[in-house]
Amino acid sequence: MQDDFHKKIIPPFPQNCSAGRFGVSLFRLELLLGDFLPRICTMFVAKWLPVVVLVSGLAPLATGETDEYDAVAMEVVGEDEEYGQHTYVVENDNGVPCMSVALEASFEVPYVSSAQGAPTTLVSYFPLPGLNTSAKISNDSVCPENATAGEPGRLVVLFGTNYSQIFTINVDVHMDGKNTNWSVANFSLMVDYTDEKYFNTSAEPSQDEAFTAEVDISSDSTNGYECADNETVVLSSETSTSNVTLLYKDLVIDPFNNGKLTSCDAPAPGKAANRIVPIAVGAALAGLLLLVLVAYAINRRTSKRGGYEKV
Repeated sequence: MQDDFHKKIIPPFPQNCSAGRFGVSLFRLELLLGDFLPRICTMFVAKWLPVVVLVSGLAPLATGETDEYDAVAMEVVGEDEEYGQHTYVVENDNGVPCMSVALEASFEVPYVSSAQGAPTTLVSYFPLPGLNTSAKISNDSVCPENATAGEPGRLVVLFGTNYSQIFTINVDVHMDGKNTNWSVANFSLMVDYTDEKYFNTSAEPSQDEAFTAEVDISSDSTNGYECADNETVVLSSETSTSNVTLLYKDLVIDPFNNGKLTSCDAPAPGKAANRIVPIAVGAALAGLLLLVLVAYAINRRTSKRGGYEKV
């Protein structure tokens, strides 16, 4: 009779939500809440669990953390280059250092190659080399202290087989009354696709292309800037549909070479937003766990007052 009573009054509890002693506890809780908890559990397993999994899988898409080059091959070139932080110093006409920049940087440059017969999109990945390897400071570099309204201060690094790859950091200097401040106008890379060291049998219609990106780096004084964070900047071109990705870290820009540096102590824009989806998913799961624990505690307290005799 008791088995018939349980079959009629209490609906069967889903197997995927009960096991061992935990299943017995849930069975007691079921006596208290009837078929309410089994429906919640069934609904969660059948409907919300796939949603949680799907949201977790889509989190990188929602935050923009996707691999743009999933469908193409990545070529790591420039293996002979020295990875790591390198320092580049601009000197004035008298040979006195006037600006110093240090960073560890690398580039991801997509291009069309004919190496496999038919045109294929490849991505060349290579570092910004140091001055002791295959890079040098261009004479086009300008000390920020000598910058004019039409010509900003800039560091120009030449590298590649014939020094035909050109990386530039442009620095604007501003006068606010008696105070001097500065900002980085942009990063740019002039890509020479004819350099076979980085681009194997390139089939690009143009021999070179300029890619540029504005960045938010500034100081309200003559102090320099330093930041160890890993950063990613997308450089675009007015004539190309492809973008160049610049990855850098351990950045130091001392535009007046005075040795006074201000550290970046705030996260870059977008980093906080990138954690919103994982935090929301975790909070939802924590809330569900809290609901089950509260219901279990109520059941234990009720069972002490009468248990099965009162049912």
